[in-house]
Amino acid sequence: MSFIHYSTTAHWLNEPDLNFQQADTLRENLESHSQSSTDFDRYVGRVLDEVGQLLSEKNKLYGNAYFEPIGVFSKLSAVERIDARIDEKLARIKSGQKDDQEDTINDLIGLLVIRKMI
Repeated sequence: MSFIHYSTTAHWLNEPDLNFQQADTLRENLESHSQSSTDFDRYVGRVLDEVGQLLSEKNKLYGNAYFEPIGVFSKLSAVERIDARIDEKLARIKSGQKDDQEDTINDLIGLLVIRKMI
């Protein structure tokens, strides 16, 4: 899946003011940029897949708690609950707690995805 699309052609490559060497250099730069964009798209896809997997696993473990909370102690709205969890994760990152920084970052990304879904 491609998340970002970069055009590899530009109308100005065929402008008469460009000499052949300039046009070839521009084409090479665009082709190189297109290749790095493809690599970027693949990497973004892998990271998003990893976060999606984490969200799915946690949803199975904890039930659909963000969208269907049991509300025994907390009567916060879904947005307020997510915002509180995001604040907790940011505080953990800021304080430099060393549990597993990668999990904290992935959890934060996952919470932001859920926040966007609400």
